[in-house]
Amino acid sequence: MASAFSSSDTAALEREVDTNSAAKWNLENVWDDSQKSVCIEWVNKNKFAKVCLQFPDDQLTFSTRVLEELKSDCPGVQFFILADTSYGSCCVDEIAAAHVQADSVVHFGNACQSKVTRLPVFYVFPHLEFDCDNFVNCISNLNLANSNGSCHTIDVFFELSYQHVIDDAHKNVMLERLQALPIASGRTFVLQKYPGNISSDQSANENRDVCIFVGHDDQTFFNIGMSLKASDWFLYDPEQKTLLKTDPMTTQWVRRRYFYISKCKEAQTIGLIVATLTADGYLDVVKRIQEMARARGKRTYIISVGRINPAKLANFMEIDCFVLIGCPFNNIYTSRDFYKPMVSVFEAELALNPAWNNKLPETYSLDFKDVLPEGKQYHEFNLADIEENDVSLVSGNLMRGRPDMSIGGEMTNGAIAERKNYQLMETNGGTVFEDRSWRGLEQNLGRTEPAKITKGLSGIPTNYTHD
Repeated sequence: MASAFSSSDTAALEREVDTNSAAKWNLENVWDDSQKSVCIEWVNKNKFAKVCLQFPDDQLTFSTRVLEELKSDCPGVQFFILADTSYGSCCVDEIAAAHVQADSVVHFGNACQSKVTRLPVFYVFPHLEFDCDNFVNCISNLNLANSNGSCHTIDVFFELSYQHVIDDAHKNVMLERLQALPIASGRTFVLQKYPGNISSDQSANENRDVCIFVGHDDQTFFNIGMSLKASDWFLYDPEQKTLLKTDPMTTQWVRRRYFYISKCKEAQTIGLIVATLTADGYLDVVKRIQEMARARGKRTYIISVGRINPAKLANFMEIDCFVLIGCPFNNIYTSRDFYKPMVSVFEAELALNPAWNNKLPETYSLDFKDVLPEGKQYHEFNLADIEENDVSLVSGNLMRGRPDMSIGGEMTNGAIAERKNYQLMETNGGTVFEDRSWRGLEQNLGRTEPAKITKGLSGIPTNYTHD
């Protein structure tokens, strides 16, 4: 039997395991001698006693081998393997590490490198093979004749798996080879790492000439392509050894996201899904969204449910729209499997902050810290700028921009408001979930007969001894 909230009995048996991501990894890509020596030096130098080794699912098969090597070179240190992380494998799982009272974390695999506040972290990035000759040859054949505007700078961004190509020992060699190409005449190559601090003389909102991303067409490329303006974007895939011109922001994607922004604007109840408990600044974002929603007479509820899926969020049917507060590499908000709209923090900012009215952002942001003060997408929130009435672009209904104080629209939970006819009413903004009940967890002491003790099954599921 299957429903919208549970899978069928045979789903686990029929599910196909995705082995493509795990197939490309081997131990040398994940853990080589140089990474091992630096990691051991870091553990011994800081005299850590309990160290958690966090692995993504596709690299978990190497965890025991790494553990044994570290134990032999770090006597007296306890190591623990972390898997099935609370939110996403790219984020440092400080919550799971706290369960064993760890004093540090060694993070393997791709990482968003969000700032953590509780534990010191050592990152072990994967090293995938990279054909430098093919890359330089593709760059030399790059046609910039049809480039939008004059091209003076070519920014090249390397994702984590290929950043070893431009480390301190190899960056100058790669840069010299690129600058020697005919295409570099009158132009300058800038090699940078992403994720990482993007260094450039240009501001975040200033248009760049040509940008090349070295990696795959995934969430990482999408993030940088949306957050940086460029006349032209090119994607170099090291596995396919191809260099193609592409546009990360498609018209269809933009239309769909602005539809969800409109749904967030007309929502009366907003659920703030906290998908991180470690990233610096997430509490400030929660406070900011609550302030903007309260000014518009909308209720907000903070929800923390670990890993997010449609079945969990379907329990909150009173919520009109969800806002995902988490890692910038968490792309779950773009999923169409959820029963209610889900938007990013930046999209909620566009919907609730009147400073964005009749104004299109020049770049898109997936990092929630960008909407905080000193962020590149920060706009001051001014209550007086909220229009009293607005029209929904989705339903065509009239929306009240400001709360009607005569009916207690902005009152806090349990406050007493005065109606126009001088009658009193009590708001129930915080009591929506108080009457909820879940069956199956009641003790029913004294109301049920004790179960009889019977002999259970023994053996293995495929061949019980007395089945």
